[in-house]
Amino acid sequence: MELKQLEYFQMTSRLKNITRAAKRLSVSQPNITVAIKKLEAELGIQLFERSQKQLSLTPEGAVFLNRIELALRNIQDAVLEVNDYKQLQKGTIKIGIPSMIGAYLFPKIFSGFQKKFAHLDIYLYEKGSMSIRESLERDELDFGIVIISNASPSLQLLPMSTNQVIACVPEDSPLAQKDSLSWSDVSNIDLIMLKEGSFIRNLIQQKLKE
Repeated sequence: MELKQLEYFQMTSRLKNITRAAKRLSVSQPNITVAIKKLEAELGIQLFERSQKQLSLTPEGAVFLNRIELALRNIQDAVLEVNDYKQLQKGTIKIGIPSMIGAYLFPKIFSGFQKKFAHLDIYLYEKGSMSIRESLERDELDFGIVIISNASPSLQLLPMSTNQVIACVPEDSPLAQKDSLSWSDVSNIDLIMLKEGSFIRNLIQQKLKE
């Protein structure tokens, strides 16, 4: 029993027509006819009812199709996984990281990844979250760690954590006595913020503008 025979049988079952199956698989019609006959001979059963213009599965054929579809999916997944692994054996990955995250989170991730995929060249770009998102959308980066509230439809996102915006103030500041701050509390004081292109900076400026 060959993999091609199973693939030909699966496509013919779906389309209920050998001619259309041959066209979809880019092979000749006799190839599919011969493959299915060999498969039936090997199994000792009839897979299709051929008395009608449109092929239909026999009860035995329906059972066989149900079983092999799972097997074929597993084979396809295995091939994809191996190809993905092969692609990670060489090449380059361009990664964008915000400065704050790069300082305390990324070194451990980077070190572990380099040990596992030593043949990859990794280029790091330290930018603000907004700049990283724009670079990802322009396909200038392969991967980015961003602080962002709204998902972009053009990006595939994997949430890592949910965080709060924290204000650091002197111990003798009146604000230090509060459990939480409103935007009006900080609207008239000097703020030290991250550089342009940072999502947090953009968020704070937008809230203060409002």
